[in-house]
Amino acid sequence: QDIRECIVEFNSLQIIMSGASALSRSEVFAEKTYSYEDVCVGWRYIAVCYEEDPSTQRLQRCKKLKKNQISYGDDAATRVDLSLIHDIVPQRGNDFEPVDD
Repeated sequence: QDIRECIVEFNSLQIIMSGASALSRSEVFAEKTYSYEDVCVGWRYIAVCYEEDPSTQRLQRCKKLKKNQISYGDDAATRVDLSLIHDIVPQRGNDFEPVDD
């Protein structure tokens, strides 16, 4: 609750991201506008990236996508599950505000 009280109420917050498409190598953009009610204190976005073990075809959630941390070597395939892009889970510590489904 202390964090929520420190946030100045706003009308909208616009997030713009840019990157490069691995398929076309062209620049791509994404944009999302959030309202004050969209802010969920004590929650975090779920990881959407996975590494696929080429020997077992098992998927393992990536915590960080750094080349020296890929555990399956050069044959590993990184996958992105865009269906999880807006999913949130509570942060550690169990100190999160309730959210409506």
